[in-house]
Amino acid sequence: MNSNWIPVTVAGIAAGPAHTDPVLLLRSGEYDKVAGLPLGAAEAASIVLALEGAVSAEPQTHDLFVTLFDLHGLRARHLMIYGGEGQERFARLSYSGRSGNYSLHVRPSDGVAIAVRMGAPIYLHVSLYVRDDTAVGADGECDGYSVLPLDDARLSRSEHRRSG
Repeated sequence: MNSNWIPVTVAGIAAGPAHTDPVLLLRSGEYDKVAGLPLGAAEAASIVLALEGAVSAEPQTHDLFVTLFDLHGLRARHLMIYGGEGQERFARLSYSGRSGNYSLHVRPSDGVAIAVRMGAPIYLHVSLYVRDDTAVGADGECDGYSVLPLDDARLSRSEHRRSG
């Protein structure tokens, strides 16, 4: 991996005011700030489930994807998140199998949900970290969003189920 890619981990989910999408917070050990990645409520709930090691009664789409990988002897190598013009975000999931190495274009939120489930490292292009870095204050606020530590993220999941 070259110096344009920063290894990140999921730091939490930021929940905003009503009718706004949650933001996935990605943190690097190299920086004091986090980068935000907007995502839908379903993807946020899926990522929280995976991080908590919880299993839903019915397999989620991301679980099925991981099962398919396992059945065919494929292994996720890493996820790379990068940007386009403006606020566009893209991702490539690199994986390997018996016959070689491959990569697949995925939505960043889906890629994170799969990478977390498969234990694959996540990398963010340095241009996004510089452009998107956001400080999380001592009060747990992040640009008007309340940051949910992962231990408390199950609250957002149960609220999502009630509203769904």
